[in-house]
Amino acid sequence: MGGSYTADEQTSAVLAGLIADGPTKITAGVTSAQSATTATTTALVTHGLGSTPDFVLAQSSKADVAAVAWAENATTGVITFTVTSATGFSISYIAGYTA
Repeated sequence: MGGSYTADEQTSAVLAGLIADGPTKITAGVTSAQSATTATTTALVTHGLGSTPDFVLAQSSKADVAAVAWAENATTGVITFTVTSATGFSISYIAGYTA
């Protein structure tokens, strides 16, 4: 990689190259569903990829959330993360597709 890149940027580029065909085919972020009084079960994120993701790696911020399920709406480009009921949680994710 030419130019002035941080070690994290270089590592991310290598990771993207290994699991997706290019940096435009992978995205990452954190989304949250906050409620102080009632349990929530879903969090939504617009992924901005040019195609439907082949894979999503997701982790919840709440220890009592055993697994994070996901589904993608190909029409709207939105990933819906579904968890067991939790009051206020964040989902860290990496999503991408291969050609």
